[in-house]
Amino acid sequence: MSPALFIAFYGFAFIAMIGLWRLWPKRGPLWAVFLIALAFRAALLPLPANSDVNRYVWEGEVQNAGFNPYALAPDSPRLAPLRDFVWKGVNHKDVPAVYGPCAEILFRLCAAIATSPLFFKIVFILFDMGTMFFLALLMRTWSIPKFADSPKQASGLANDYEIFLPWGWKMPRSLLRGSSLEPRHLLLYALNPLVLYSIAAEGHLESVMLFWIAGCFYFFRKQKHGLTFLFFGLACATKLTPVFLFPFLLRRNNAARSIFALVPIGLYLMYLAPGVSFLSVPLHFATQFHFNGFSATILSWLLPFSRVPALCLALFVAVMLYLFFFTPDRLRAAFFAAGAFFLFSPTAHPWYLLLVTILLPFYRSRPWILLHLTVGFAALVNIGYVQTGVWRESPLLWAAEYVPFALLGLRVFVRGASFAPTRYARPSFLSIVIPTLNERENIIACIDAIAPCTELGHEVIVADGGSADGTLEILRNRPAVRVVASAQGRGIQIRQGIAAAQGDVILVLHADSRPDQTLISRLAAVLEKNPHVSGGAFRARYRSTRNRYALTSLLNSGRAMLTGISFGDQAQFFRTAAIGDRFPAYKIMEDVEISFLMKQSGSVAFLPCSISNSVRKWERDGYVRNCAVVVWLTMRYVLQRRFGLVSPDCEDYYIRYYQGRRGL
Repeated sequence: MSPALFIAFYGFAFIAMIGLWRLWPKRGPLWAVFLIALAFRAALLPLPANSDVNRYVWEGEVQNAGFNPYALAPDSPRLAPLRDFVWKGVNHKDVPAVYGPCAEILFRLCAAIATSPLFFKIVFILFDMGTMFFLALLMRTWSIPKFADSPKQASGLANDYEIFLPWGWKMPRSLLRGSSLEPRHLLLYALNPLVLYSIAAEGHLESVMLFWIAGCFYFFRKQKHGLTFLFFGLACATKLTPVFLFPFLLRRNNAARSIFALVPIGLYLMYLAPGVSFLSVPLHFATQFHFNGFSATILSWLLPFSRVPALCLALFVAVMLYLFFFTPDRLRAAFFAAGAFFLFSPTAHPWYLLLVTILLPFYRSRPWILLHLTVGFAALVNIGYVQTGVWRESPLLWAAEYVPFALLGLRVFVRGASFAPTRYARPSFLSIVIPTLNERENIIACIDAIAPCTELGHEVIVADGGSADGTLEILRNRPAVRVVASAQGRGIQIRQGIAAAQGDVILVLHADSRPDQTLISRLAAVLEKNPHVSGGAFRARYRSTRNRYALTSLLNSGRAMLTGISFGDQAQFFRTAAIGDRFPAYKIMEDVEISFLMKQSGSVAFLPCSISNSVRKWERDGYVRNCAVVVWLTMRYVLQRRFGLVSPDCEDYYIRYYQGRRGL
């Protein structure tokens, strides 16, 4: 295929994908998505396969002849009698098998039927269609009755099974009936030009690995732990690439079942022989080769290449740790981990991005969608190599691939835009909950600062923890304000206030905070326009002219943007449907916990500054001490939460924070 023809095909496929995705009826037929996907794949079958397919066929032939592909490279003299036209097209003839035992078994079975690259491509397309089937089932796992329009409709979302499959599996009559996701989103995988090019046209093994990974994600969502890890093991025993996803699949309630992953990985024993090292070849490619890497290319401008792979690995591990501790939505974490793998890998062939692609219908990030278009420029290098025999990388192609992605990613990060599979109904009523404890001097000013809002009706609920300074007395003159009594502790009080609330959206204000006129209207606008947003918070400032408080505001905003963790003085808000009865009855640290719950339940919005706060605690306890305590307790909570070690009411955090003082 000429470069011009490839660009035309790739661009047409991308435009077709985006166009159909936008124009497809929201509840259009799922079978039509599968039919169009199959038609596109069938049309690309006659195109020449990538040279990798020759290796697949060759290694199948080698096994059927009684030889071990891990022990003998294609140019081994012992394999000379087997050399044919397939052998001539094998790349890296001096390197033995690099793929896992599941892949080698598949090669052997396919080669026993036909030694044609076309037949191998057909098999890979069948796996690809199976991946789509699992993705459709995965969409259905977001079928939550609370999103139904009526109780009658909600009751019809369950037990929609009609067709029984082998081993007790069941196929619903309509795969996505009642799902909060629309069938059209599957087009982001089904007609993705990267999928069509890599699997249908070139015939890469990734289709088999993606099939197992898609099944793994589906069973993870269904909490079928044994099948989750079995499919994960099958994926890793096909290609080692997805092994980095393991931490995001592991939970306290499924750790014992993780042993199922070792079953398919144990197939390596079938090929064990003297001199065979299963990891040496993958490590050789990972450390000695460099092509199209985003981070590796940038670092190579600054450092000798010998140091680049290790530094890329260190950066990748740092991102993995960040995702492990700060991303409670495990599939979202897997999505970004797959993206990090692509960006930090020294060698980043276009099909390495496919681990991101399978989750694109769920996390429809615009920068990553764009990268699926621009990654086509990297494929031109391979096309040029096939035509000329010269491997020539181009800085211009690298820039065309990554610069638009980086610029759009930066814009999305600054604006705080993100996507999640869950969808919520339009907001209709806001309940403002204010926890108080001896707030006579602040509560009236806080309530008076709440501006009327035409977008949302609202109510004000004060959850008092036993004030003895006259707070309750002055609130009696405010008939529009409801007061509920509660045990002391900020999270306990807020939970009590939520129990009395009528709104489908909750806004938590601190008594010493002052919302401005735009706060509720901004909150209403973001929830109205973004049904995937479960909640969020605001940038906040302090009512002080001292520079250190401006710096604190900036750092608070940076923390919220980077980690998604907001504090209570940033006016946190959330949909009641997203949190339900899970609001933590903590004496303190409830704001950090609710941040995690919002991230787990959807996307989180971080809105422009619309609130100001008192500096009374900072001045009373000392600025440096307060900073140190806040940072320490937050990091401690994040670590303990990840491993399930947080105390039931956070009494220990309360004691450490207030050190004997009473107050919120």
